[in-house]
Amino acid sequence: MERRDFLGAGIALTGALAVRSVRAQPGNSNRAAVVIGVDKPGNLPKLRAAGSGARAVAEWLRGEGFDVKLFVDDPNPVKASDLFAAINAFVDRGTLEQLVIYFAGHGFISGSLEEFWLLSEGPGNPNEAVSLFESCKSAELSGIPNVVFISDACRSRADSLSAERVHGTVVFPSKASTPNAISDVDQFLATRVGAAAYEYSVTESTAAFQGIYTACFLDAFNHPYATMVQTVDGKPVIPNRRLKPYLAQEVPKRAQAVSITLEQRPDSKIYSDEPTYIGHVSGSGRLAAGTGTPTLSDVVSSTLGTGGIGGGALHYSAQAISEIAVTSGFDRARNSIVEARGLPSQLSARSGFAISGQRVESVVAKPGIKTDFVNSPAQNRPSALVEVDVRAIRAASVALRFVDGSGTVIAALDEYIGNVVVDEGKVSNVSYVPSRQSPMRSVYESEAKRLEQLHAAVATAAQ
Repeated sequence: MERRDFLGAGIALTGALAVRSVRAQPGNSNRAAVVIGVDKPGNLPKLRAAGSGARAVAEWLRGEGFDVKLFVDDPNPVKASDLFAAINAFVDRGTLEQLVIYFAGHGFISGSLEEFWLLSEGPGNPNEAVSLFESCKSAELSGIPNVVFISDACRSRADSLSAERVHGTVVFPSKASTPNAISDVDQFLATRVGAAAYEYSVTESTAAFQGIYTACFLDAFNHPYATMVQTVDGKPVIPNRRLKPYLAQEVPKRAQAVSITLEQRPDSKIYSDEPTYIGHVSGSGRLAAGTGTPTLSDVVSSTLGTGGIGGGALHYSAQAISEIAVTSGFDRARNSIVEARGLPSQLSARSGFAISGQRVESVVAKPGIKTDFVNSPAQNRPSALVEVDVRAIRAASVALRFVDGSGTVIAALDEYIGNVVVDEGKVSNVSYVPSRQSPMRSVYESEAKRLEQLHAAVATAAQ
């Protein structure tokens, strides 16, 4: 299963991934990082945030004095041998106090929970992947006091990527640099086993994408909870152990800011003790635990409360709610549904459909059911009107074929008109209102405006 892309709130990729050494801090030579971003392994779907995420992480690390080796698949492929050579050279120095390995791209779980990162020539070449579990075990013998793996990748089944035969490469050397010394190997993983890691567009009007996990991880150093911050050598830092609860709370919230149905829960395995840390705090803001950015759930609750349903206490300002409603695409989607609601003045049929967003090519129902349709001029709403006579049987399934070759099967109900919204090639909403021949019409009209707004809010949240 690939990393999914979703439109979402414009969460600025601000913050810091500034790695300071963890035990002694004499200079820059004791900090290093290997940063990897692979957008397009083999024939798999191309990602849009892996390479850009890796470049952003590398830029922050260099700004903090890191010795960074960056590997992205534009223009050259990322190969396991190059990663091994870079990591082996760092281990051979014998002076590192901390080594960070960051990866963004396609990942998967195989067999008995063995985990892999796919590189440019995988999965066709079974060696062109990083065996995360084995690399972590080898890192324990590297002699580096703290090794940190940060993975913004899926942890789905191998068969979802046709990667069942991949066995991967260990990117850490097998020799022990310091006999009898076991390194603390911390792992920050974007999602739990069996789940996807998501990426989203920064705004609806830009092609720039970010990984939810990477954006949230970096933002922890810019807007941490006050309880996360510790002072070391007079500077505010965030110990690795204190990142875990922040990510556990904020990553799911960021995912829901993209879509209320989107779930992403990170997995952090921290073995280092305090004050071992990856970076210092780069921003002046401090948040109380549990505060932060409102999600689509908050937007929906606010909308329903305005319509007289729910009305629980809101924890965010009206401005914050409004910003998420706009940047997440909630307002646009809701408005398209609202515009399609109601009963078109052109449609006097007893039952049928009003189609918005697509013109109709054909209508098919079982023998004996009379159907007819007419397409509206371009840009008009609704796009098409469909009449279906089901008074004899009260309800029937009807197949609608649209002019672009797509279609849907939908129920025609006697004395009701179905409003069908097609958005970006998909049916995004179906709702029914009483037709003019229905005895329920007058009851509906008395509450029509409020009901249409509430229905649109709920339907949009469920997309």
